[in-house]
Amino acid sequence: MKAPERKDRIEDLLQGVAKEVYAYLYECGRSSSDGWVSAVTIQKQLGLKHHCTPQGCLNDTPKAWIFGVIMRRLQDQGKVEYKKVGSRVTYRTKKILH
Repeated sequence: MKAPERKDRIEDLLQGVAKEVYAYLYECGRSSSDGWVSAVTIQKQLGLKHHCTPQGCLNDTPKAWIFGVIMRRLQDQGKVEYKKVGSRVTYRTKKILH
């Protein structure tokens, strides 16, 4: 399989993850009064913190890089809003789930 085909497959997989995160955010937002859901809640509930450095690195703590990639993708697609108050980050959906 050539790189362009793999790139498309990776893109499809990332979009699939984004769709699942969006569905979760939509469901959680419906149960809150204003629709906002904390980033920490999303990360913990969906397990979106992972090790991203080689084993044995001095700073080998789980990071939320995949969460950041997915949420940025959803923002670029116009599906979520982002709000930061102090150090607390929250998200909510902008469109109706279909």
